[in-house]
Amino acid sequence: HSVRLNIDLGYRFPIRDTNISIMPEVNIGEFFSSSSCDYTAPASQLGVSCDQESDVDAYIFAGVNVGIGF
Repeated sequence: HSVRLNIDLGYRFPIRDTNISIMPEVNIGEFFSSSSCDYTAPASQLGVSCDQESDVDAYIFAGVNVGIGF
């Protein structure tokens, strides 16, 4: 489970005289809280939440998509 804010910035560059577009993007986000952990041992703790915080607080990545209109 997590609470996060995510911002995606990009633009669509159509290739002239085709229905194909190139779309570069930058994605930036931050986790305000994140936990997902269940004990697997000992038997008395099976399925109990352990509230382990994520090691990832923020992230950024860049990518390029290719789109085809139809």
